[in-house]
Amino acid sequence: MPILSGQFAQIQITDYSGTTQDISTYVQGFTARRASDPADLTTFGSGGTPVTITKLRGAAVAELTLNGLFDPAFVRILRGVMAARSGCTVQARTGSNAAPVQGDEVFQGTLTLFKLTLVYNSGQVATIQALFQPTDGGAVVPGFYRI
Repeated sequence: MPILSGQFAQIQITDYSGTTQDISTYVQGFTARRASDPADLTTFGSGGTPVTITKLRGAAVAELTLNGLFDPAFVRILRGVMAARSGCTVQARTGSNAAPVQGDEVFQGTLTLFKLTLVYNSGQVATIQALFQPTDGGAVVPGFYRI
């Protein structure tokens, strides 16, 4: 999926206390991905018979990468949920050249923040990149839904 602009998006996250925080003002864009790993069930034929090739849709793979401005308030929220075993609920709603409304797409799920990357180059705005992946046994299966 392409990088979505933060201009017409609303991103909400539950912080360490379970309170929903709107972090839309900090996020410049995000990338959401939902797919399935292929499961290879290929078996070897006995006695020289042909190999049976079987590939099925396997485990769910999902990622959410937020790209935002470096701000102490934003970093405080992210640090509070960093590597939390129970994860946090994340909703990334996107609108069609306008604020998200009923019927628009939302990527949501119970996700764990695994990686924070600070991008700081001399003479440029400091940014931060946050990588979320599914929480093991999370309450909300990551995926794309309709609001």
